[in-house]
Amino acid sequence: MQWNLLLLLYLYILEGVPYGLQSRFLPLILRSHGLSLTALGIYKLLYIPWLLKCLYAPCVDALATKRAWLLGSLLGLFSVTVVLSAYHNIVPYAPSEKGPVRPTSMWPLAFCLFMYNLFAATQDIAVDGIALLLLSSSQLAMGNAIQVVGYKLGAIVGGGLLTSLTSLFDVSQVFGMIACIYAVGIILCMCRSTLEDAGAVGSENKGECAIFLCHYLIPSRFYFAYS
Repeated sequence: MQWNLLLLLYLYILEGVPYGLQSRFLPLILRSHGLSLTALGIYKLLYIPWLLKCLYAPCVDALATKRAWLLGSLLGLFSVTVVLSAYHNIVPYAPSEKGPVRPTSMWPLAFCLFMYNLFAATQDIAVDGIALLLLSSSQLAMGNAIQVVGYKLGAIVGGGLLTSLTSLFDVSQVFGMIACIYAVGIILCMCRSTLEDAGAVGSENKGECAIFLCHYLIPSRFYFAYS
């Protein structure tokens, strides 16, 4: 059980990284390279997946296992950070001789951040579901503390620590470090046998997902016409 708690702590740390990354690290980097405050404010719209996760959370709970969703979201987060690390023109960075280099368009970065938030929001749904399955009733209080502490630590890592590292490494290298953090999470989830049966899908869950889709995502006139 202690290993489960440590795994959850690490997963909740990973949940906090996107917040620190987008609320502290990236605004400082983009602002230092001349991006306007208006543009930075518009970037907050990329948090939309977090606002809409209540719409697809029932499907995450019903379709496939939570372990599958967790691994899929972590692989997505890993892929996005690898792309941000590999393609220097997506995120502005400063070579030692030529000075700051700005991307020709901010749309690639916006798309990457949108996908980053989508995967992060999905990870949040999966981790919360796994926590309820792994923890006993006597461990729920500890699980809640782990959630809060882990998220705060992740925000510190994604914000303060990454920002301080830019004095030693360029932005692409920092994103490479973030990718390594997600890679460790993927390995841990693949190695923990306790996650294999977490959130097994039942027919009743699929039915609940179908009902949710009919009531909230399909116009009511079509639902009543075919019910």
